[in-house]
Amino acid sequence: MNDLTNVLAKKIVAVGSGKGGVGKSTISTNLAFYAARSGLRVALLDADPLSNIHVILDLDIAPLELSRSKVGLDWKNICLPVAKGIDLLFPGSKLGKNDSQKMVDLSFFTYGHKLDELYDLIIIDLPAGIGQSENLNFLPHLENLVIVCNSEPTSHVSAGGYIKAASEINPQLKYFIWHNKYEKSIQENFNPNDLWANYNHYVPDDLKLDNSVRLAMQDIAHVPHDPTLDLLQSNSELHHSLLGKFIELVDLLDDQICTEISTESGLPKSARALVRYFVLHNPKAGLGEWRNYAQVVGGESFAKAIYNNPFIEKYLLVQAAHPLRKKIAQCRLDIAALLESLTGSAKPFQTFNQEHKKQIIRLNSGTVESLRDLLGILANRINKYDKASGIWPKENYAMVLKLSGLLLYYFSFWKLTQYASIQKLITGFVPTRTDKDGQKIRDRRSQIRMLTYEVESYRKKYFLLLKNLFPILQKQVLSIAKNGSFRILIFLDQNGKPNHNTYLKLLNRLLHDMVNSGLGLFVGLQFNTSADALKAGAAKLLQNTTRIKV
Repeated sequence: MNDLTNVLAKKIVAVGSGKGGVGKSTISTNLAFYAARSGLRVALLDADPLSNIHVILDLDIAPLELSRSKVGLDWKNICLPVAKGIDLLFPGSKLGKNDSQKMVDLSFFTYGHKLDELYDLIIIDLPAGIGQSENLNFLPHLENLVIVCNSEPTSHVSAGGYIKAASEINPQLKYFIWHNKYEKSIQENFNPNDLWANYNHYVPDDLKLDNSVRLAMQDIAHVPHDPTLDLLQSNSELHHSLLGKFIELVDLLDDQICTEISTESGLPKSARALVRYFVLHNPKAGLGEWRNYAQVVGGESFAKAIYNNPFIEKYLLVQAAHPLRKKIAQCRLDIAALLESLTGSAKPFQTFNQEHKKQIIRLNSGTVESLRDLLGILANRINKYDKASGIWPKENYAMVLKLSGLLLYYFSFWKLTQYASIQKLITGFVPTRTDKDGQKIRDRRSQIRMLTYEVESYRKKYFLLLKNLFPILQKQVLSIAKNGSFRILIFLDQNGKPNHNTYLKLLNRLLHDMVNSGLGLFVGLQFNTSADALKAGAAKLLQNTTRIKV
């Protein structure tokens, strides 16, 4: 590297993946938006030949022909301002034979000084995989490489293969592992938290990553899957967001109700925490599954050390038979089944076939009953708390009560959104446009612009929607609480009346994420677990690479 490329390398965060479809371009785009909202001047360099970033941002971009003609060599032809603080470089598909090398030459030589002068941070969305040699052209000029993977074996093997190729081209690279669509459950011979071990398990000795590469690898983010961040849901579907909230909530309830294994087991604190972690994410698993899990996570010696501990078997049986945890597990399955059915093909401005419509109705009815039953059990247990010894840890009572009240609120909103008039009121907020075929579609580009530039008219329209929905939802909460004997779950103020301020804040959080879901960007999701994990990963990444505190 020369002096200029050394300077640029310290400003660059490159994002790669072993295969397509893992969310690489979405992560690159979100990193750019996070950095820009933190006050940095960002260049988002689209080095992927297929160029998905303009699709994410809903932009109509003509293909670039970098190597076929002089078109695109001028700065104005390769730089497109797309949001406050963000310029998209090399927008549009780039399918010419030498386009990848041309981008390297333009970035590090022709316009290297300009990049250094204009930007605090340069994010490069690299081509996926190593199938083509030109996919790796940027690697000699980098110091920091983010590797995006999903929680499944083929993704980890592909990511490991990418790291293997990258380490041979540039031995000084540092790797930051971004676990996207992260799932905590551990399968046989697969630990979702250990890419290095998973890759080495499946490949021959001559292709394995050595320990020096492992030392250069660091887990930087664990972002759970959320359909509201999924670009396939390009139209805002309000039920997707709400069902995702239900899943988050029942998981939190389960976490509060699940006790830890007794200290009498003789297990150290770390091992007791591991057993509880296993039970939380494998509610129906038995001793055999636990032993396999322990071996995958802690190794054979650890598994043998706890193999015959009688307290573990008893603990697993008690937790599997826990009546409230069983109901929570079933409720989660019902919600997930409905969400999967909706995300499979349901979008506004489109229609279901009759068979799918019947399936949705059946699953929706089952989910409503499952949630109503769970609310009933929670309300009954809270009413009789003094007699409910052992149903949950005593110190968690206040949190269980709070989460149960939140579940009542979400359930009330869900019931309200079954009415066509309410659906129309909410979806009518989302901007639309007419496409080239004369079809009405969601205007994602306008919505992204209004969000990122904080357009006043958009804010006013949102607060009007909030104002119109609030009194309707308040009546719905009180009605459901009264009819279902859930009154103890109502949030009250100091005078013992429904706490309007609390409910208004809850509606704001729920509604904001609902109307801005499906953009593929965290900026639309302020109160979302996946968005929070994404922001935490972005902050940690920038701190570890550029040393920029945001």
